Amino acid sequence: SSCADRSAGLDALSSRRLQQRTSKLMPSAAVTVRPFVRDGQPGAQAEAEAIRRIWSEGLAQTVDASPWYLRAILGAAMKKLQAHATSDEGDLFDGASIERHWVGADREMMVAVLDEGSSDSRVVGCCAVKLGNSEGLDVAPPGSVVASVWRVSVCESARRVGVGAALMEAAEIWARERGMTEMHLITGNSYAANFYLTRCGYEKMSWLEAVGPWYKKSLCKV
Repeated sequence: SSCADRSAGLDALSSRRLQQRTSKLMPSAAVTVRPFVRDGQPGAQAEAEAIRRIWSEGLAQTVDASPWYLRAILGAAMKKLQAHATSDEGDLFDGASIERHWVGADREMMVAVLDEGSSDSRVVGCCAVKLGNSEGLDVAPPGSVVASVWRVSVCESARRVGVGAALMEAAEIWARERGMTEMHLITGNSYAANFYLTRCGYEKMSWLEAVGPWYKKSLCKV
């Protein structure tokens, strides 16, 4: 059967898996994956600050995961990337910037929120998903069946307990609900690449398909 025919059943299965996974993350805590709080609403700026910090931590991990002889060059490149993304012209400067770049009919910023039983909750991960495979504000071409994820990161204290997998699954559900049949991503982080390959079902794209360390996954598969 076609991917469209199977979409509803796959989404229901994915939702159950997401609930099962997040309910077992930590004994005294629950994790929920949801859209970023809209700018102007309570908590929006705090969430924006958390996203900016968590994503910056991920850049540091990218450098740490690289061969020693590339760390100086890659470190400089990551600092430049961080400076641009968190500047007033970037997409992670504040809540308004995140909403402008990552919230719309064709895109969404997801956050993983940890509820530790108190009146407060904290963001422990982020993942932006959009239609098409371009990072910018441009719209996917008509008829495109590809979605992509960007700004994927989990804070250091919440890694290796399922937060990243929950974020990716939520992004895939979002894309599947909009008729997409394939997800793309790009990463230069070897730790993250191994996670996508072994835990999330992605495969490395050939250099004939894309220039750079791109990965893909069919959204028609369970």
